[in-house]
Amino acid sequence: MAPTSAPAAAVMARRQAEKLGLPYLNAYLDSIGTNFRHGANFATGGSTIQPVGAKIYGMGFSPISLDIQLLQFEQFKERTIELYKQGGSSYIKSSLPRPEDFSNALYTLDIGQNDLHGFTNPLEFCCGGYGNDHVACGKKAIVNGTEVFGASCSNPSVYISWDSIHYSHAANKWVANQILNGNHSDPPVPITKACRKQSPL
Repeated sequence: MAPTSAPAAAVMARRQAEKLGLPYLNAYLDSIGTNFRHGANFATGGSTIQPVGAKIYGMGFSPISLDIQLLQFEQFKERTIELYKQGGSSYIKSSLPRPEDFSNALYTLDIGQNDLHGFTNPLEFCCGGYGNDHVACGKKAIVNGTEVFGASCSNPSVYISWDSIHYSHAANKWVANQILNGNHSDPPVPITKACRKQSPL
């Protein structure tokens, strides 16, 4: 098991929300009675950036691809803008993001220069594996007639990947801090200075 039972994206989103003093984002798929005023979480357990139908090593086909999550985002955006155009009640508007908020909603991050940030094993993963054989994290398997255990490494903080699929806790923390510090913004303004609380509509 990873150091946290929550999906990697959820860990990052939670860390950002805590730092900003904001509530956690509600899941897009949990849309009944949900407040989306601060945004929506489109992440889904088992999702991937691979295209629809791509296989995840050792797990079969990916249930939800990035394409589907982007489609969900576009549908959410269109429905929100349509509600605003129809002049929905102030109660409905207070639970949705403003149309102008969507222009800053998607970010793609590239982790580079891993060694400068303490990640000495960028292409390896911490939990699972046995030599050249893949043994799922926390599971047993037979390798060359011997039962082996997919144990975790002794120092997870130097790995970007926890189990070949999910970010490690250290990588989640690094990415969240990059976003919060404004290192990938133009201009580079910390998110705490870029966000201003506005009164409800």
